[in-house]
Amino acid sequence: MTTPFYYITIIASISGIGAGMFFAANGKMVMLDVPRDMYGIASGTNRTIGNIGILLSFIIAIVVSSMAIPRSVAFQIFVGSSTLTPSLMLPFVNSLHMAFRASLA
Repeated sequence: MTTPFYYITIIASISGIGAGMFFAANGKMVMLDVPRDMYGIASGTNRTIGNIGILLSFIIAIVVSSMAIPRSVAFQIFVGSSTLTPSLMLPFVNSLHMAFRASLA
Protein backbone atom coordinates (compact mmCIF):
# COMPACT_ATOMS: atom_id res chain seq x y z
CA MET A 1 0.00 0.00 0.00
CA THR A 2 1.54 3.23 -1.11
CA THR A 3 0.21 6.74 -0.79
CA PRO A 4 1.92 9.52 -2.72
CA PHE A 5 3.64 12.11 -0.56
CA TYR A 6 1.86 14.98 -2.32
CA TYR A 7 -1.53 13.45 -1.38
CA ILE A 8 -0.57 13.30 2.30
CA THR A 9 0.70 16.88 2.12
CA ILE A 10 -2.54 18.15 0.56
CA ILE A 11 -4.76 16.36 3.09
CA ALA A 12 -2.63 17.50 6.04
CA SER A 13 -2.68 21.08 4.72
CA ILE A 14 -6.47 21.09 4.41
CA SER A 15 -6.76 19.69 7.91
CA GLY A 16 -4.37 22.28 9.32
CA ILE A 17 -6.12 25.19 7.63
CA GLY A 18 -9.50 23.95 8.88
CA ALA A 19 -8.22 23.52 12.42
CA GLY A 20 -6.63 26.97 12.38
CA MET A 21 -9.85 28.58 11.22
CA PHE A 22 -11.95 26.70 13.76
CA PHE A 23 -9.80 27.15 16.85
CA ALA A 24 -9.25 30.86 16.28
CA ALA A 25 -12.96 31.55 15.75
CA ASN A 26 -14.01 29.26 18.59
CA GLY A 27 -11.62 30.92 21.04
CA LYS A 28 -12.83 34.36 20.03
CA MET A 29 -16.49 33.38 20.48
CA VAL A 30 -15.79 31.95 23.93
CA MET A 31 -13.98 35.09 25.03
CA LEU A 32 -16.71 37.45 23.75
CA ASP A 33 -19.11 36.35 26.49
CA VAL A 34 -16.59 36.58 29.33
CA PRO A 35 -16.09 39.62 31.58
CA ARG A 36 -12.65 41.20 31.13
CA ASP A 37 -11.47 40.28 34.63
CA MET A 38 -12.19 36.57 33.91
CA TYR A 39 -10.21 36.26 30.65
CA GLY A 40 -7.45 34.15 32.20
CA ILE A 41 -9.86 31.70 33.81
CA ALA A 42 -11.99 31.41 30.66
CA SER A 43 -9.01 30.92 28.39
CA GLY A 44 -7.46 28.32 30.67
CA THR A 45 -10.74 26.45 31.04
CA ASN A 46 -11.34 26.53 27.28
CA ARG A 47 -7.90 25.09 26.50
CA THR A 48 -8.14 22.52 29.29
CA ILE A 49 -11.45 21.21 27.96
CA GLY A 50 -10.06 21.25 24.41
CA ASN A 51 -6.99 19.28 25.50
CA ILE A 52 -9.14 16.76 27.38
CA GLY A 53 -11.21 16.27 24.21
CA ILE A 54 -8.10 15.67 22.12
CA LEU A 55 -6.71 13.26 24.72
CA LEU A 56 -9.99 11.32 24.87
CA SER A 57 -10.07 11.02 21.09
CA PHE A 58 -6.55 9.53 21.15
CA ILE A 59 -7.54 7.11 23.89
CA ILE A 60 -10.65 5.98 22.00
CA ALA A 61 -8.65 5.53 18.78
CA ILE A 62 -5.96 3.47 20.55
CA VAL A 63 -8.50 1.29 22.37
CA VAL A 64 -10.56 0.63 19.22
CA SER A 65 -7.43 -0.04 17.18
CA SER A 66 -6.00 -2.40 19.78
CA MET A 67 -9.29 -4.30 20.02
CA ALA A 68 -9.45 -4.72 16.24
CA ILE A 69 -5.98 -6.23 15.82
CA PRO A 70 -4.90 -9.66 17.06
CA ARG A 71 -2.58 -9.41 20.04
CA SER A 72 0.15 -11.45 18.36
CA VAL A 73 0.17 -9.10 15.36
CA ALA A 74 0.30 -6.01 17.58
CA PHE A 75 3.16 -7.54 19.55
CA GLN A 76 5.12 -8.31 16.38
CA ILE A 77 4.59 -4.80 15.00
CA PHE A 78 5.18 -2.67 18.08
CA VAL A 79 7.92 -4.69 19.75
CA GLY A 80 9.75 -4.97 16.49
CA SER A 81 10.14 -8.74 16.56
CA SER A 82 9.12 -8.86 12.90
CA THR A 83 9.28 -6.63 9.88
CA LEU A 84 6.02 -5.20 8.59
CA THR A 85 5.18 -7.77 5.94
CA PRO A 86 1.94 -7.72 3.92
CA SER A 87 0.52 -10.45 6.17
CA LEU A 88 1.04 -8.21 9.22
CA MET A 89 0.18 -4.97 7.44
CA LEU A 90 -3.40 -5.88 6.50
CA PRO A 91 -4.66 -6.47 10.09
CA PHE A 92 -2.80 -3.35 11.23
CA VAL A 93 -4.33 -1.17 8.51
CA ASN A 94 -7.77 -2.66 9.23
CA SER A 95 -7.38 -1.76 12.91
CA LEU A 96 -6.50 1.80 11.93
CA HIS A 97 -9.59 1.96 9.74
CA MET A 98 -11.71 0.89 12.73
CA ALA A 99 -10.12 3.65 14.81
CA PHE A 100 -10.87 6.22 12.09
CA ARG A 101 -14.48 5.04 11.91
CA ALA A 102 -14.81 5.38 15.68
CA SER A 103 -13.35 8.88 15.49
CA LEU A 104 -15.75 9.78 12.72
CA ALA A 105 -18.71 8.57 14.78
